[in-house]
Amino acid sequence: MKKCCKEEKNQGLKIGLLVGLISHSFCIAFIIFTVIGSTTATYFLRPFLLNPYFFYILIVLSVVFASISAIFYFRKQGIIIFNNTEKGLEFNFLTEGIKRKWKYLLTLYSSVIGVNILFFFLIFPIVVGSLSNNNLSVNESVVSSEIILKVDIPCPGHAPLIIDELKKVDGVLNVKYDWPNIFSITFDSKKVSKEKILSQEVFNSFKATIKND
Repeated sequence: MKKCCKEEKNQGLKIGLLVGLISHSFCIAFIIFTVIGSTTATYFLRPFLLNPYFFYILIVLSVVFASISAIFYFRKQGIIIFNNTEKGLEFNFLTEGIKRKWKYLLTLYSSVIGVNILFFFLIFPIVVGSLSNNNLSVNESVVSSEIILKVDIPCPGHAPLIIDELKKVDGVLNVKYDWPNIFSITFDSKKVSKEKILSQEVFNSFKATIKND
C-alpha cells in the first residue's frame, strides 16, 4: 500500500512539474535563444511574448493539461468510467475512488503551483538579473542619463524581451532589471530622449511608467 502511494505521488509530481513548465516555456526558450544569440528564434518567439494575455493563457492551459492527465489516470484506475449509449458518450465518477486518490491530485496540482512560484520568485529574477548586470564602459564624451521604468509585465520571464527591445535603440547604453518589474536604463541623451525610449512598440503591450521623474 505504501509503495503504491509512493508511486502515485511520484507520477503526480512528474506530470505536475512537466505541466507547470508549460506556462513558462516561451519565456525559457526566449532566454536561452537570447543567451546563445539566435536572433531568428527570438524573432519568432517575440509576437507570442508581446501578447499581454499569452502568459495567462499558458497558465490556464497548464491547469487544463493537469486536469486532462488526472482524468486519464482516473480512467486507468477505474475511477472514471466512459460508457457508449444511444444518447452518446457518458461517464460516471466513482466518488469514493477519487477520495482514495486525493494524494495524487494534491501532488499534481501543488507541483504545478510550485513550479510557477519557483520560476516567478527565484529562477527568472536570478537569471534575468545576471543577464542585465552587464555594465558598459561609457566614453567621457557621452552625456549619459538614466531613466527608471516600471513596466507592467505579467512575469519576470518577460523581462528579457523588454531588455532586448531597449538595447536595440540607438543611444541606449545599458539596461538593468530589478524584480519584479523595474528597469533602469542608461542612455546617451545626445542620441536618444526619454520620449523616444517610451515610444518603443513593446510598451504598447506592456505599459511603462517613469519612476525617477
